[in-house]
Amino acid sequence: MVFDMGTMIAAFDRARHRCQCTDSSCKHPGNPESCNRTGDQNLEAHHIIPLYDNGPSTLENCMILCPACHDSVHGNDDWRKREV
Repeated sequence: MVFDMGTMIAAFDRARHRCQCTDSSCKHPGNPESCNRTGDQNLEAHHIIPLYDNGPSTLENCMILCPACHDSVHGNDDWRKREV
């Protein structure tokens, strides 16, 4: 199950429409102007506990990331296939 619209809106508002990456190696924490892509249409909702590990689609389990950080968090190229 993907995040519902209400959860997405709340997550984007909570993140102030910015990448929430907390990785110490991130070159642009909280700074969407430095991300590879900017704007809400390019930010992505990330399941902190993945769907494939029975992670819930709740606000508490949602983090907003730019595509570069989202890929980095997953550390591989096939995560998009598993999240769907």
